[in-house]
Amino acid sequence: MLDLLGADTAAVGKKLATTEAAPTAQAPAAAAEVDTVPQALYTNPLTEATGTKNDEANRKAEVELKKRARAALRTGTEGQKAALAALITEATAPG
Repeated sequence: MLDLLGADTAAVGKKLATTEAAPTAQAPAAAAEVDTVPQALYTNPLTEATGTKNDEANRKAEVELKKRARAALRTGTEGQKAALAALITEATAPG
């Protein structure tokens, strides 16, 4: 197969040896580049909180809405659990 591609096995061995050694020498440089990413790339002024009274009120309202939604979900599941438990006890009751 290598003959068809025109690749010599010795040349392939040399290429493998050089490519295996190269990444280890470049790995610390690549890691240094990742550490130097500026924080400005992660901040978006359009989506950041502005700190106005309206923004704070919206956040508080959102938190309250989530609390109410969780409480409603909890109430619904408690009723479902009780109904399921009643069905199970009826089914297993001797009779």
